[in-house]
Amino acid sequence: MMQFEPIFFKEKLNIINPTATLAIVTLWSGINFIYKKLEKACVNLSRSESKIAVIGNLYGEGFRYLLRNLLYNPQINTLLVLGKDRSGSYSYLINFFTKGIEAVNKDITYQCALDRKKVGATRIIGTEYIMDDLITPDMFHNSLRIERIEGIEDKSIQE
Repeated sequence: MMQFEPIFFKEKLNIINPTATLAIVTLWSGINFIYKKLEKACVNLSRSESKIAVIGNLYGEGFRYLLRNLLYNPQINTLLVLGKDRSGSYSYLINFFTKGIEAVNKDITYQCALDRKKVGATRIIGTEYIMDDLITPDMFHNSLRIERIEGIEDKSIQE
């Protein structure tokens, strides 16, 4: 059985049940705020029984790290998206998986401890979001289901 193990921002994620297959993305809403809403709605948050593997936010520039964490954890098959979308990051997520990416004429340089590595740049189709070309939608072999839950009322969270 695979366990959720983040490779980026572990300290900023709330890991509930590492053997579960569902992740919650809170967009710009605070993780603790959403966690309390889940508790109030009597959602099972038990480390051994919850269906939720992890809760994390998605600020605009964290998008590529989210993709890397998902790619490293292919057992995550469902993303529930809650919270306020102040940066358009929900459209990045949806468009990345449904519309794809396209190359743009820019260079992105990453500074590593050993050297600098130049990579190509891509734009998520239907957005202005530019990212590196190191991750593409076709790398995700499992079908990731993305569900948007509008509002953060107790009833919609419970459902």
